[in-house]
Amino acid sequence: MTPGFTPPERQPCGEQARIQPESVYPNADDDLAREGLHGSVSTVSLPRVSAQGPSVKPRGVASRVDEPDYVDWSLVLQSIRCRLGGRTVLDIDRVTFPAGRVSAIRGVKGAGKSTLARIIAGLQACGGTVSMGDRSLSRKRRLRQSAIVMQDVQRQLFTESVMAEIELADTGATNAPDLREVLSALGLTDLSQRHPLALSGGQQQRLVVAACVAGRRIVVFGEPSSGVDRRHLTSIAEEIRAVAAGAVVLLISDDEYRLALAADAELTLCALD
Repeated sequence: MTPGFTPPERQPCGEQARIQPESVYPNADDDLAREGLHGSVSTVSLPRVSAQGPSVKPRGVASRVDEPDYVDWSLVLQSIRCRLGGRTVLDIDRVTFPAGRVSAIRGVKGAGKSTLARIIAGLQACGGTVSMGDRSLSRKRRLRQSAIVMQDVQRQLFTESVMAEIELADTGATNAPDLREVLSALGLTDLSQRHPLALSGGQQQRLVVAACVAGRRIVVFGEPSSGVDRRHLTSIAEEIRAVAAGAVVLLISDDEYRLALAADAELTLCALD
């Protein structure tokens, strides 16, 4: 070896060397606007879902968005009271989330957004009632009928193939042809036998969304596009809307660009004193 020469570090090759497209350009909105990739997004003003109670902003004021034609499948929460760590973190008299629409849940840190999502999905006990149409939904029933897309989607992947992942999530409300249609709609057909952890970050995101479509009536997205680029964010928004065609869809986010793409209405929570 030539004296004084330091060889470069060995670089990975093959699958390990693949660059994930979602990590290439994590630009801020203003940077992208300057590059002409999308325009600056002003503050989003959305219709408010029908809601009332101390946790609702403006506090205690009832508001509403026009009810859809399929209001019978709307999700209604009444007298929701939840105490954690010795204090009341959520106090809602009534809120209605319309079916077939994407309702954003917004609010400052500590306002109870995640707590509300957990209550809706049956993961958190609370006082009050939750119903859909004319049927009361117990925590056990909500657990069966709900799905949550978390920020770290890898924690929601359990099987050896993409198709097996969809079949695992299927509640029995769909059959095999329906599952294939789900894969096709989300661009996963050619990957049906691929191991989920061998997919790119965006493909894993779409797989988890596909699993949510498999027979669930309530779908909660917790910052579902975290870590993906803006071009793929548009695709995620389209997928969220596709889910909303047959379910109550909730999107926990304060990201203006994401809300402009995906949300139809909003519930803004405020922190309780």
